[in-house]
Amino acid sequence: MCCGTKRLAEIACPSDCGYLASAQAHPAAVVRRQQERDLLLLTSLLRGLTEPQKELTWGILGFVTRFAADPLLRLQDEDVADMAAASASTLQTAARGVIYEHRPRSVMAQRLGSELKGFLEQKERQSERGFSRDAVAALERTAATFRDAAKITGERGPAVCLSAVARVLRAAEAAARAEDAESGRIESGALILP
Repeated sequence: MCCGTKRLAEIACPSDCGYLASAQAHPAAVVRRQQERDLLLLTSLLRGLTEPQKELTWGILGFVTRFAADPLLRLQDEDVADMAAASASTLQTAARGVIYEHRPRSVMAQRLGSELKGFLEQKERQSERGFSRDAVAALERTAATFRDAAKITGERGPAVCLSAVARVLRAAEAAARAEDAESGRIESGALILP
């Protein structure tokens, strides 16, 4: 195996390693195409949303990727799309003054929807006015993107969008950790200097 493509995951490689820097700057063609498809999917997901709607969408996506599903049943894009559409419909109906809970079709979507409901209620308590409108927009866009993921990316599979979102969120968390570690080194170095 080429150490430039596997070092980050297999050994504690120093951040100034030339092989690691080269592998990150020039990823393999397969990785590059995957990154391009992920970017295409996420830009279509966030296009046209306001800043609060984008933040809420990222929160929903983070919640979905951390969802502790049944070990025997795997969460699929169709489940997320179904749950998001049903949740958006429930919020729209409530905004008109009618209390009616739209139910997703699949068991996994129902489980995800019931747990997401608590997450959205918590976010609503923390937010200002207009939360319902932002939540509906975020959920509708999430439903449409998860439903059309295969058309957008050209990939086939039951969890194309879930996989892309998980990859992007992992990369963002790794970048944030690296940035925190770098700023910690700078701060600790600043303390040592006279």
